[in-house]
Amino acid sequence: MILGCTGLVTAILSIVGLFALFMGSPRAVVVLLFMPCTFHLYQRIRLRFPSAPTIAHIGSEGVELVRRGRRRWISFTDLESVARTVGEVVEFRLPGERQVAVTTASAFEADALVGRVRAAQAWSTRGSAAARLGELDRGERTHDGWRSALVALTAKGAASYRKVAIDAETLAQVVEDAAAPAERRVAAAFALASASGEEALLRRVRIAAEATASEPLRLALERAAEGELEQEAVEAALAESRERARSRHTA
Repeated sequence: MILGCTGLVTAILSIVGLFALFMGSPRAVVVLLFMPCTFHLYQRIRLRFPSAPTIAHIGSEGVELVRRGRRRWISFTDLESVARTVGEVVEFRLPGERQVAVTTASAFEADALVGRVRAAQAWSTRGSAAARLGELDRGERTHDGWRSALVALTAKGAASYRKVAIDAETLAQVVEDAAAPAERRVAAAFALASASGEEALLRRVRIAAEATASEPLRLALERAAEGELEQEAVEAALAESRERARSRHTA
């Protein structure tokens, strides 16, 4: 702010001095005498108060922006998008239509920052979502508790500071994975049906169900794709899966 005002005063004095000198006014001498003093003051202020850069520390869970000792943490779970907007400005978009703008040294540096943040966020999100797949398993929960947990797992509020909600595409891939545990595949199908109304994804679940060689698992997947997590169907699929595993082990 100070630099801008001082530079503006210098420019005005220069214009006034040249105009007065052109008109032959004695005031031109006074104005021109002030010009070196103003310019010297401008240089001193610029050296004393240099423009403070914003330093971005990119980690595995988010970005820390540091400027003049002030720190701003942006978690990857809260970061909706990052892009270069105008010139050297990088804009971080957050929930609730909030934005954080950062001015870099050049457009090249802005593009580099955007690329690094996007790559780090993609890696963090992919790893976090994969780590949460274990939450699809029933474990020690009751059937009703398991069902409620699966619905909550894909809800909009499921993401938090250190957690990433499992997206629909990841759930569809679990259903299609023939090597995945039967219980997890059924849970993924139910969670997908509860969270997404996309017909293309539900069609993939039905195709995966038709492709399975296990009749109980096929029925459980089909019911789960319809939004029904029937305890008897799940138990039958698990019993048949355990029997197949024992047969392979003794063969």
